[in-house]
Amino acid sequence: MEAKILLQQGHAYRSQRNHKKAKEIFQRALKIQMKDFGGDSLDVALTLNYIGNVLQREGRRDQALEQHKRALDIQLKKVGEKHLDTANTYKYIGIALLKQNDDEKAEETLRKALDIMDDLPAKCLI
Repeated sequence: MEAKILLQQGHAYRSQRNHKKAKEIFQRALKIQMKDFGGDSLDVALTLNYIGNVLQREGRRDQALEQHKRALDIQLKKVGEKHLDTANTYKYIGIALLKQNDDEKAEETLRKALDIMDDLPAKCLI
């Protein structure tokens, strides 16, 4: 429960563009989730993506990409490639690669995200 409250606080700080505080709060939530659920839970993967998105906004692209890749590893193990969460993480990775001017890998990764989304039932995308 505490991690969920922290995540809400982190989102509030992020919406206020207080990225430093948002990242700090998300990292606290991550510690709790890792203790409660282990390092390979989908909750952990989601929080890693939140941290990656904040790092991206701070201009820390390499670190952002690392967090998104960690999230992807968990998601591939837990739900596989044909899942909306996995597609979203591919999208985040593609955006990070674009910001690093790696256009070829970015396009490949973004296409993968779109292909997954195209294959999902419409109700999954709502």
